[in-house]
Amino acid sequence: MNYTNIILFILCCLFSFFSPAQINSNIVSGDNYFNQGNYAEAELAYLKAKKEEPANSLPSVKIGMIYIKKREHQTAVKHFNTALQKKQNDTLALYYRAFALSELKKNKEAIQDLTTLISLTNIWADAY
Repeated sequence: MNYTNIILFILCCLFSFFSPAQINSNIVSGDNYFNQGNYAEAELAYLKAKKEEPANSLPSVKIGMIYIKKREHQTAVKHFNTALQKKQNDTLALYYRAFALSELKKNKEAIQDLTTLISLTNIWADAY
């Protein structure tokens, strides 16, 4: 299996864990701004969502994604760490933190995140 197949497999598994219940209107607004490239407004919307639902890891993940787009990978890692403090096995946070870490040339840590991510997705293999 090559790396492209592994990445595609991981992405498919990530979205199977995504719960619509986690989405609030500020996250939807933030996503719209994000897709338009308006990262400042997107971050403000995600910060509102974070304030409304402090236990929800998704706003921190989304803010981290903004910093990946801005190529501020160290700051992105901090936001993914925050998300993982709220939800230990947040698959989106693990995936994007692995990406940010690889961009920072912290490959050993990135591989650890991807290994954790793969082990989490294997939990569900028996359910099929």
